Amino acid sequence: MLKIWKNEGIESDLEAYLKELLELVNVLIKKYSESDDFGEYSKKAELWNRISDSPEVNRFMHNDNSLHVIEKYGISKQELIKRKGESEELLEVDFHAVFSSVLIHSNTVKYYTGIKDKAKSLLNSTEIRKLDKIIDLIRTES
Repeated sequence: MLKIWKNEGIESDLEAYLKELLELVNVLIKKYSESDDFGEYSKKAELWNRISDSPEVNRFMHNDNSLHVIEKYGISKQELIKRKGESEELLEVDFHAVFSSVLIHSNTVKYYTGIKDKAKSLLNSTEIRKLDKIIDLIRTES
């Protein structure tokens, strides 16, 4: 974390790896969802359990690139406990920010344009700018 803070960014290999992971998760949300409303269904633990147990995630986590990235950037649970000064209890990770990002990006430009068009009279200028920014980011990343 300190290295990311000091460099104001992450190294290119880690960035590429995380992008590949997020793209895979986006595909798997659509594949394993039991609803067409991916945003709503992605809030359900059963979807995330299905995704994390999927052969696609298993292959991804055991490919050479994943093993390299984990070796390069990962730390053992003992080292994490030592750094945090925590006991040997299982540490939980809050993936809320990741889930939120996946949720935003799992919708299409058409979805956000539709919201903007239908609710334009209800939105203030800041909300419209935020929607425009989301639309631009999705177009750029597509």
